[in-house]
Amino acid sequence: MEQNKIIKILIPVIAIVVVFESIVLVTNLNKNSTNLPQTDTNPNQGVEVSKEPEKPVADFIWQSDNTEMEVGKSYTVSLNFLSSQDLVLDSIETYIYFDPKLVTVSKLATNKAVGEELKPTGIDSKIGLITAILWNDNKGVGYEAKKGESAKVLSFTVTPKVEGNLEFSLSTSTANNKFASIIVETNTAKTLAYSSNKLEINVIK
Repeated sequence: MEQNKIIKILIPVIAIVVVFESIVLVTNLNKNSTNLPQTDTNPNQGVEVSKEPEKPVADFIWQSDNTEMEVGKSYTVSLNFLSSQDLVLDSIETYIYFDPKLVTVSKLATNKAVGEELKPTGIDSKIGLITAILWNDNKGVGYEAKKGESAKVLSFTVTPKVEGNLEFSLSTSTANNKFASIIVETNTAKTLAYSSNKLEINVIK
């Protein structure tokens, strides 16, 4: 009887010891795992990847007979396209922002040989935006731009309102909810890199 009592007392004690040792063992394992060296699961981490910008294949060139204009008088401004290599293009999309408080823009004309106008081609005088989207199907071929040959894309009339400086340039960024001007190659449907100058105008009385 006494042996049975002793056994009944020892069993819970042994169980407690086993549980305690198990807890200690798990705790030690967790400590050891936190001390293991961390492996880098990202093979590209710490590697600097450089991407060279694409070389422009064409230039947009602004043209005006006058870079000094008088308030209240009207002048014609043109935008030309000059390719540095032979290209076949589906479309040319140009977006030009201006300040309607400084200048009135009117009489937008596009070159039908470059492409047919698609909506919303036109002038929005409220926000100050000139849009020209030219699409050329040409029996499935597209607009053929020859190396070194210049073509007029569009022209419009400007009438300065106040003295100061005016500037016209292509929008090339989509930041601040703006539109970016693009040219699209026919065979690849890829947008191609281009360069563009600015037209700076001095307005006098």
